[in-house]
Amino acid sequence: MRIKLIRARDPHTLHYCFSIRHKVFADEMDNDQYIERDRFDSFNLDCDHFLIAINNDPIGSIRVLKLDKKTIRLQRFCILKNYRSRGIGPKVLRMIERYYFERGYEHIILDALTSTKDLFMRQGYSVIFSEFAKPSHNSIIMEKRIH
Repeated sequence: MRIKLIRARDPHTLHYCFSIRHKVFADEMDNDQYIERDRFDSFNLDCDHFLIAINNDPIGSIRVLKLDKKTIRLQRFCILKNYRSRGIGPKVLRMIERYYFERGYEHIILDALTSTKDLFMRQGYSVIFSEFAKPSHNSIIMEKRIH
């Protein structure tokens, strides 16, 4: 199983990212589709979108906001249901961490569902803001120093 991160640099790839996000956040979690889209869902210098693929099949997406020259914030991290619980999430996290560390970033903040807290803690993340309610689920904010 070869996991590939594809940075969205064209409308076609960005569309795949949004399509997967819609399936996970709107269809599975029953979120209003308009809540999951905002001003960062376009091509801009403050935000990167990545398509997660296995053998060139799109299976997930992650959005990365550049908060400052040393800090990024991971958002909208999702993997299609049929691909979960296969160790893909931790591998994607390591790939993202390495990618941004090589570009001078040292600190990652992420929004996570409360139900995924243990997954991120096993990857070295710690909770910095406890549970808060979003429209259809509870979330936490976590962080990690990368080196």
